[in-house]
Amino acid sequence: MAKESAGERLLRVQCELEGLLVEQEYRFHPKRRWRFDFAMPEYKLAVEVEGGTYSQGRHTRGKGFEADCEKYNAAAQLGWRVLRYTPQQVKKFIAIRQIKNILDEIEAEMIKQPNRKLTEEMCRYIARSYPLLTIEDISEALDVKRSDCIKKWGLYRLKYETNYEVYKGYAAGGRMEAFENLMQRRKQFIEQLKTGKKAPQPVEVTPAPIKPQALFLRHRSQREIEGKLHV
Repeated sequence: MAKESAGERLLRVQCELEGLLVEQEYRFHPKRRWRFDFAMPEYKLAVEVEGGTYSQGRHTRGKGFEADCEKYNAAAQLGWRVLRYTPQQVKKFIAIRQIKNILDEIEAEMIKQPNRKLTEEMCRYIARSYPLLTIEDISEALDVKRSDCIKKWGLYRLKYETNYEVYKGYAAGGRMEAFENLMQRRKQFIEQLKTGKKAPQPVEVTPAPIKPQALFLRHRSQREIEGKLHV
């Protein structure tokens, strides 16, 4: 693995702070040893940080420039979208802003597809953009079997919660108001996912602590929960 440059290190930190999952030194070609500085394979999106632009570095000299042309043209043939930035553009946050904007465009088109399938990019998009939804909500919104959702989430190592876990956590502390707000937002998110509308900014939700003696709220799955807990 090549040594990480200052520009690459800064962009990696920016991606981490924005919650973007990127792979570094990603080998994209089946035969050649070409690698991207950063890649999001599920979106076919790659990012290159080109150093030495003001000091006659390898990327700006004849042979290096020609080699880059060959690499990026091959990537285009394989369906990759390659973004190129200088370290100065990374420092000015130009790179991370554009990366996020392009991801928004890709995801907005993806969610509008009529026959949406649980591809890896779809699952990751839902996990990031709809954090309030449980696995049952996703199954309902996409009209997919619950077991298929669980299988896919496990395959891509994504975290999920069930109605049982979420309801129990909020009900345990008797947090009536928080629980009602959660239910309201979840309804909005389910409707957005059903209609293919773009999700709002992710919402951080702090789970309520579970106490031994749970105070269960009345909601649509209360009977199911009580049955499982033998209340």
